[in-house]
Amino acid sequence: VSVIWRLVDALRRGGYDIVHTWMFTANLWGRIAARLAGVPIVVSAVRSTLVESGLLRIALDQMVVLLSDTVVVNSREVERVDRRFKIIAPAYKVILNGINVDYFSPANQVEKAAIRMELGLPTESPIIGTVGRLSAEKDYGTWIRAARRIKQSYADARFVIAGDGILSGTIAHWIAEAGLTTSAVMITDRTDIQRYLPALDVFLLTSLYEGMPNVILEAMACGIPAVAT
Repeated sequence: VSVIWRLVDALRRGGYDIVHTWMFTANLWGRIAARLAGVPIVVSAVRSTLVESGLLRIALDQMVVLLSDTVVVNSREVERVDRRFKIIAPAYKVILNGINVDYFSPANQVEKAAIRMELGLPTESPIIGTVGRLSAEKDYGTWIRAARRIKQSYADARFVIAGDGILSGTIAHWIAEAGLTTSAVMITDRTDIQRYLPALDVFLLTSLYEGMPNVILEAMACGIPAVAT
């Protein structure tokens, strides 16, 4: 709780006009600190349909939500879910995620073939891929089970998982257990993902919860159909 007083001190010294808090932890401590520091405007962000685990978190959020002037969300569904668990809520503002469609764009067949060769993937095989941090909420267990079932029907199918995170080693183990070692590629050390997306045939996202995933927008901008939970 002492973080509140450190924030209050920083906000008073900074003389800020607006504080923007982002997701549960910042929304909790930041709202309280901003009001104690006398900041005129507090804008909070909720970016996911996740109902924070446990009644305590829901109760805490209900207690401090009125300290915000506005809650900014990235989809109507996030607003609907968030309102459901608030006793009283301030004004909501939906600001949809956006991406640069010049940066994410389709590739021609020659470019696709070159990217696939770079990844060590057959140029003619169906390729299913995903992009995201390698963490529990993305539910890669379901993703790999889906890949295994696809492989049973399409023997030449190949799979790409691009991202990094704490589950990197675990996911590699799951891939081996599913018998997909020779069919799946993990990309964990690249930042130019816009080069790889256009090489996919299908983008697959198996998240347990999301708000409005940028990666689905990026895949669509690249002309790749998206399948999602």
